[in-house]
Amino acid sequence: MKHNLISGLSIFALFILFTGNLLSQSKTVIYSADKTLRQIAREYLNDSNLWEEILKVNGLKSITELKNGMVLTLPEDIVTKSEEEISKALNLIQAATTAGARIFTPSLINEAIELRNKAISERLVKNWQSSLDYAIQSQNISKKARTESINQNDVSVQAILSDRRGTVQDKREESLVWNDTPENSSLNENQKIRTLSESFAEISFKDESRLRLNSNSQAVIQKMRMNLIENKQESEVSLLEGDIYALLSGSPRRKMNIDVPGVDTEINSKKFWINRDANDIKVANYDGEIKLKTTESTLTLEKNKGTMLGPDGTPMKPTDLLPKTKLKFPDHNSVYYKSGKTNSVVFEWENIDGAVSYWLEIGYERSSFSKTVLSRPNIKENKIEISGFQVDGAYYWRIAAVDQYGFPGNSSDASLVKVITDTTKPYLYIHSPPENELFSESSIKISGETETDIELKINNNDVSLNEEGEFSIDSELTVGENIFNFSAKDKADNIYTLSRKVYYSPFEDVKTVITKSLPQSDNGKIEVPAAGGILSGSIIPKAKIKLFSPEKNFYAQSVADSSGNYSISIPDNFVNSNFSFKVEAENGVSDQKEFLIASEQQLPVLKLTNEIPAFSTQPNLDISLDLENVTLLEINEQLFEDLQDNVSSSISLKPGENLIKISGYNKWGDNSVLVKSVIFDQQAPEYISHTLSKKPSDDKRIAIILKFREDTKAARIAEYELNTGKNNYKGYLILDESNNLYKGELYLPEGNSYNIVFKSVTLKDIYGNTKTIEL
Repeated sequence: MKHNLISGLSIFALFILFTGNLLSQSKTVIYSADKTLRQIAREYLNDSNLWEEILKVNGLKSITELKNGMVLTLPEDIVTKSEEEISKALNLIQAATTAGARIFTPSLINEAIELRNKAISERLVKNWQSSLDYAIQSQNISKKARTESINQNDVSVQAILSDRRGTVQDKREESLVWNDTPENSSLNENQKIRTLSESFAEISFKDESRLRLNSNSQAVIQKMRMNLIENKQESEVSLLEGDIYALLSGSPRRKMNIDVPGVDTEINSKKFWINRDANDIKVANYDGEIKLKTTESTLTLEKNKGTMLGPDGTPMKPTDLLPKTKLKFPDHNSVYYKSGKTNSVVFEWENIDGAVSYWLEIGYERSSFSKTVLSRPNIKENKIEISGFQVDGAYYWRIAAVDQYGFPGNSSDASLVKVITDTTKPYLYIHSPPENELFSESSIKISGETETDIELKINNNDVSLNEEGEFSIDSELTVGENIFNFSAKDKADNIYTLSRKVYYSPFEDVKTVITKSLPQSDNGKIEVPAAGGILSGSIIPKAKIKLFSPEKNFYAQSVADSSGNYSISIPDNFVNSNFSFKVEAENGVSDQKEFLIASEQQLPVLKLTNEIPAFSTQPNLDISLDLENVTLLEINEQLFEDLQDNVSSSISLKPGENLIKISGYNKWGDNSVLVKSVIFDQQAPEYISHTLSKKPSDDKRIAIILKFREDTKAARIAEYELNTGKNNYKGYLILDESNNLYKGELYLPEGNSYNIVFKSVTLKDIYGNTKTIEL
């Protein structure tokens, strides 16, 4: 990958490079295409992944801007210089802290830390000059913080709120309300401080001792005294509720005591944890010993032991704290690349026998875990996904196993995970094949180089890399155009793509492909239409075509496209002229043929030997054709080749109108077309209803109206039969086409009954489909 990151001792301890002011000390090299930029970086900078820094130093945006003979400046001293400046900034921060900067000049020391963090963040994204500038600013602020702290060293002892997350509040002795406590606030004697849910606070003292109040905890600072005669410092904090984690300094002249109501404590430990709730008090000791005195007894709690005091003050027999767990994932010093898809990291560790939960801490410093980013207790499994890493940098994490009594065991060794926003596309260089190369062999070698931790695909197939990021594979070619698509994806999902287009033309194919689309005459010469126009065909891709006729003083030239297609115009007055047609392939192979322009162009002729009806009641239609000068026939997309003089075929008809298209082509591609329309119908008209009514002016005349449905066309008349009780009558109804009706009249002689019954009607269409409806 582009980031070769090495852990250091800093808050964000990552590998860094530098450019800018150091360029005057750097060497130069003359670039030539026989050595890639990664090879140059490997030879002169001992790291092929520094290719991008060479581009930046020389003001280049891409490797495509490199030219033979270009003088490149090599940023040879950037690694050493950047490491020195950021390391120096850390040393000065630590010196200022030792002088009490967290107490006396908290804003300055925090500014110095923040500047150094920015230096490392800029280093992560390889902005080397900015990184160096921030590191030097951090050094200057650290020096100022140390000087001011030394000058204030004789003032009253103080504590400050050095770190906080969530809701942290304080209440002074004279106050009745709780107020929000900003980070770096000074804390005085008899001042209460508390944390709410999902919050924590860290209190730092002048001697660098630190107390952390976890969620839902409350404490009061009882005493901060300096015995000037004995030069001893005493501090005491009373835990009212919740839990405190203590990390005390080791000076024998400094004393820190955690007061727990109802229990006298004598603390000779630098690292311990105390929890107090309504029912009991829990103490876990990780160093030295702690004596707990009640009215009933005295208990000495040794290293790596825990005990619990019940409501009556009786202490539980000390129990062993759970051991350290081993961290499994991510690996130490691993790099996590943020992307738009996700911004979370999965943490996993080994299970510990006896653990009922786990406590995860994430912070910026390995040794002290000050400036904690996250403190997450009560994790039930040995795996958790944490999201929200908005700031690039190095994060240390550790796990403590919690037993059945609620005692946190020793924390695991801290592990480092680096979070980086990376938007730079990976390096990818193709050695072979060159673009638009023509090959005469079917197998070629594809080779190139990229970065070592890249996912490389060629035409969506995975490709293996060696330890230097180089690759080489064999690939088979197909005749004509071949395209190879390369895709390189890095750990941050940045993708760089490019393609290579090459052509394959075997030596033996020149003589056969040259006449692929041109008809041969019996004498072996090529024929083209006599009327001139466009001579076109398909030959070897990218080949040159030369057409000339010495007798006509004519010369024309063209080049086949990537698919081998070509076209050349021929004048229309060159009838019966001899021409030479020469092909020259890019691989050096050539061929030449002679041809004659035909004296007469023979167009294709199509003759139907059977009449195609306009209407049909049969589902199949037979077609018979006589052909002249037809080499290819197409009937409704059905192709006929190797034709004789006569062709017969049968096609299926669908109900309604059917379009029959017949196309015939001669050997030059000219065509003739016949188009016929056939209506296929097997359904007679459908009866809907009828009415009988007397004429108002003459009650012996009966009017008949019949409604029907027909998809095509109904016959002009419809025969009917009716009964009047004594007699049957037959007659005809006349079509009213505009209204889809049949109409008629019946005259009944005097003396007949007028109980008229319409018995039947016979409906027809013009194609002969008939149906009699009995009513």
